[in-house]
Amino acid sequence: MKNSVYLVFCLGIFSASYRAYGMPSPDDDYNNDDIINDDLVDDYDDEPKMVSRNENYTVAVGATVSLPCKIEGEDPVVQWTYSDSKREKKPVRLFFGTHRQEADHRIYLSADFTLTISNANLKDSGQYKCILGFKNVTENELNSVMYYVRVGAPTPKIAAMRPANSQTLMIGQPMTFMCEGQGKHKLDVYWLRELKYLNRNETINSREIKYDKVKPEHAGRYTCVVKNRDGKDMKTVDLIVLAPPVMSAERRVVTTSENFESELKCISAPNNEKIEVTWYRDGQQIIPNDKNYFVNVNGDDKSVKQYTLRIIPTKKNDLGTYECTGVNKYGRNSSVIMLIDEPLPPVLLSGNPSGDNGYVLTYMSESQIKFLNYEMAYKRQQDDDWIYEKNALGSNENVLEFSHTFKDLSPHTYEAKVRVNNLNGWSLWSEVTHFSGQSTMAKEKEVEVMQSKLLELNTGHNPASSINIRKSYFPVVILLIFFFLN
Repeated sequence: MKNSVYLVFCLGIFSASYRAYGMPSPDDDYNNDDIINDDLVDDYDDEPKMVSRNENYTVAVGATVSLPCKIEGEDPVVQWTYSDSKREKKPVRLFFGTHRQEADHRIYLSADFTLTISNANLKDSGQYKCILGFKNVTENELNSVMYYVRVGAPTPKIAAMRPANSQTLMIGQPMTFMCEGQGKHKLDVYWLRELKYLNRNETINSREIKYDKVKPEHAGRYTCVVKNRDGKDMKTVDLIVLAPPVMSAERRVVTTSENFESELKCISAPNNEKIEVTWYRDGQQIIPNDKNYFVNVNGDDKSVKQYTLRIIPTKKNDLGTYECTGVNKYGRNSSVIMLIDEPLPPVLLSGNPSGDNGYVLTYMSESQIKFLNYEMAYKRQQDDDWIYEKNALGSNENVLEFSHTFKDLSPHTYEAKVRVNNLNGWSLWSEVTHFSGQSTMAKEKEVEVMQSKLLELNTGHNPASSINIRKSYFPVVILLIFFFLN
């Protein structure tokens, strides 16, 4: 009973206190905002925020790397931590605020909280984190920025390169390029010309190029490349070769016909000097744009330059030998082009066995007017006299492919050549082709047949012979068993 009275008394006291102190009176000028600290509002407005973003860095041994921790807002509190690459151990605290937590003075903190690692080594690889904290947030609300740093071996370098500067040489002078590299791991050192690999016969080894006598085609930009798994280094040097023009015909023989347009094309290799080109026919200089001759030029002297002589229309007396001659202050050079109205000499495209004792040769030729015939000449290699066969073509194609089949050839080596004609005459003979009169497969088949016959003679293909063979091996087997048992 006493306890019940005591409980009621306490509840009455609590209720009175709540009315007196806990509740505002209706007359009070009450505003809920009055209980909020204005300084606290300002603190939330100036709440520090992380601006830096996660990033990866790869640096060489010995390099310096800076990891920013950019923060907006007042009075930030930061800490930097480090975890090794494998992340098998707990993170190590490097700095708390501005206070160093580790003794490694290669790692230091700037006033803006940037963490700098100087003279980096392989052990510095790992994860670095800048963690932002302030007084009005709990630990699970911290902002952070994370960096993954990989420290590798130093990138390779070109230790020496000769020549170090561009060279200008006269044609025929000697020239040597050499390159040496340095790096921690195995190096590949090689040269490129115009960013292309050089031919094997141009290099002593991958690091050295030696020209006993430079030629115009050796001119260009040379690049030394030193590389390994850690990276690469490159340097370039130019070689300029002073030389007379190098002239070449796009086609040494051009076929045409009367009243057709003819084009003769001549090309000059890149040259550092201005080139003057003149055309001649049968030794007589051609005046451009005079009568039916027209000259076009494409390109410039420092690149491949093309000179085209157009003859419109072509007449019978325009046929002959043409010469394009290039001249600069170092000399002159020429290239010769034949203009004919017969077909071009046939060119062999393919040769294949046909049946057991046959062979097929396929050729290509070109003519401005209708093909009429072809003539095949062939013989055994050891014979002196050719055998001739003429066959009709009757094709209006300008470029023609045609085939000839040889049949019932004996097993010898043969020689063959062919020519074609049009209304203007016969072409020159093609180059001589060699082929076998019997296919290798047929020979192998003959060998198989012979082996089969020999086997048949030896065994007789009867059960008795097989039994005799097995009997002949029986004593040998007995002796071997006896030897191993003893």
